[in-house]
Amino acid sequence: MLTSVSNSMEIDESKLARVELGPVLRRTPRHPEANLLLARLYLESDPDKAVTHAAAIPEDSEGFEMAGHIRRLSRMARWGHQGTIELEPDAPKSEDTLQLYRSGAIALAEGRYTDTLDSWIELLTRDRKLDDEGARKNCIALFALLGEDSEVTQVYRRKFSSALF
Repeated sequence: MLTSVSNSMEIDESKLARVELGPVLRRTPRHPEANLLLARLYLESDPDKAVTHAAAIPEDSEGFEMAGHIRRLSRMARWGHQGTIELEPDAPKSEDTLQLYRSGAIALAEGRYTDTLDSWIELLTRDRKLDDEGARKNCIALFALLGEDSEVTQVYRRKFSSALF
């Protein structure tokens, strides 16, 4: 009976994590692990909240580097939700390269990481300097987020390296 009930119920793991971590953050607002987990959970759905949680991670924390990756990717996810890319007005750019950058941001906001990497790696071959080497830095941040053991990271790391050289 319990099995059939649990199979029919869908559990929103991110909501459960937010509920579980709420008391931890009320006691210790700069709790590194709790903030890092929430920053990851909010990355696609609410990039501004992801940035807020990433910013709460202390510099001397083990998760500080990952927080930087999340801040970078949150910027892109925000642009993906907006469907725009906001670059310096005088930055040299073409519509093709902007479209690739935008496509990657939209795919990131939707959690389609292979499409994200396809766009940004293609952009590396066309305009590596766009947004202060944004495509390269974004790929590195996404690889870090996914982890070295991720199949996506393993496949796309080779494509990324080929595009760089």
